[in-house]
Amino acid sequence: MISAYKTMWLLVGFDISTITKADIRKANNFRNDLLKLGFTRLQLSFYAYYCDSKEKAERISKEVGKLVPNNGHVTVFFLTDRQFGMTQNYFGGLRKDLDEPEQGILLF
Repeated sequence: MISAYKTMWLLVGFDISTITKADIRKANNFRNDLLKLGFTRLQLSFYAYYCDSKEKAERISKEVGKLVPNNGHVTVFFLTDRQFGMTQNYFGGLRKDLDEPEQGILLF
């Protein structure tokens, strides 16, 4: 039987510069690489991956580490399924489509 205390979630949060077009390309490539690994997008710079064991979580974390662009900072969080199950989400007002990020948009 699968235990909520032994299965894990990897949460990947990252900050990658998007000042130049090359930076934007690197950030988008990193996002796409996470999706190819099987991650699910929670927010623009926050992704989740379910693992059936700690060993698999560590292996996937190392794969993520190999993908980090030279202009990026990535943090990988390890949570048990039980801890992740206590996650609470709050949305203010009307929820926007996740494909329409507000970050990085400057209005003058």
